Amino acid sequence: MRSTKIKEQFNIKKRIQKNVIDKIIIGLIALLAALPFSQVYYLRLGFATISSFELIYISMITCMIIKILTRGAVKNMYLPFILFISALLIYICISVQYDVTIVDYVRHVRIYLPFIVATMLLLVGINITTERYLIILTYMAILSSASALFLHYLAPSIKDEMLSLSEHLGLMTTHGRLYWENAYLAFFVLLLFLFPRKLFDVNKNIIIIGIILTFATLTNTLNRTLLVGCVLFCICHILAYRRIRLIYNQLIKVAMLIILGSVIILVLVYTNPRIAHLFEVRFLGQGYGLERILETDLKIGRFPIYQQYLSSIRTHFPVGQGLGRPFHIKIDGTKVFVTDVSFIAFLVPFGIFGLIIFCSFVFALYKIASDGEAFFDRKNIRIIKLFLIISLLMSLNYDLYSRNSFVIFVTILVLTLRNGRQHVDKRRS
Repeated sequence: MRSTKIKEQFNIKKRIQKNVIDKIIIGLIALLAALPFSQVYYLRLGFATISSFELIYISMITCMIIKILTRGAVKNMYLPFILFISALLIYICISVQYDVTIVDYVRHVRIYLPFIVATMLLLVGINITTERYLIILTYMAILSSASALFLHYLAPSIKDEMLSLSEHLGLMTTHGRLYWENAYLAFFVLLLFLFPRKLFDVNKNIIIIGIILTFATLTNTLNRTLLVGCVLFCICHILAYRRIRLIYNQLIKVAMLIILGSVIILVLVYTNPRIAHLFEVRFLGQGYGLERILETDLKIGRFPIYQQYLSSIRTHFPVGQGLGRPFHIKIDGTKVFVTDVSFIAFLVPFGIFGLIIFCSFVFALYKIASDGEAFFDRKNIRIIKLFLIISLLMSLNYDLYSRNSFVIFVTILVLTLRNGRQHVDKRRS
């Protein structure tokens, strides 16, 4: 009798501990989404300079290690994490052959911190419903986008000081583009906006404010990949609803977004000459249309970089070039240790092994989303799957899955589908 009582007390203690750790992780996620960019704060430790995002990643990893030690891991979700950690350990030996120092190796590993966090989230899971998660992200997206707009237009000196350590970011903002590292949060606000209202109990005004602010900020960034991704997601979302009545409702929502986007663009173009010039260059090819954009951005800008990727893959096939070596080298000799293509971020350093890691992670996300059909309407699960597919298409030109926080946000979104029973119980009550 006494042993049973002790066992019950131990189980209660473990459940409380689990809830506390989950709340800390959710708090860290909210903080990660609320910051406009990682350069808001730096912590200097010897040779290393750790950004605010990296501090949050390290804190999340610490919480998840504690959760694994106290609660164990989710079954059948070991593969992406074990493969990637094994690759990091094995490729120390490969990198040493190319005279890569430990400092360069660690600096390159830091780039993959978001992916490490995402694979660990698959291991431990998280206790939050889809409704609450999307609402939290919407509130944080409003705060993040408002901060980015404020720093860009009302406090440029503060913003320039924050971005001073990055020559690339300083040059980009000098030309008039707004820098918002968390710009992909607009997709999660858009997802909440396009979901049927009966599914989530959320204030309509908050969604409207979130849509206006995030899309105004996203338009200021002039990020073509994300803007095209938003349009593509809206079109696919309409196609996901096959009944006429449902399609009509979604068309109304998409029409509202088109009108809103047009108004924002017109206001920016007519009030800011620099934005008008950049918009003409990036979207209209300086009056020469799509042909000029393809020539300047692809033939002159991207193709030489892609040729270097291909050369590295062929030279080091099938094991890859290892970590601590640049993905490509610019004309002026600058070494670049990041890439804009997600699967290249795994294929170039890790070879075929890296491609297996990336595919296993994507497959795990898709499988969890498919399992959510037990608790959600099939059409809503189809929208989540479309969200994943479109994000993978965008990752061919914007690395969302290795070095950006998007991979963490989308992993938690998919994991919330495991908690679908909470939605069912809520509706029944």
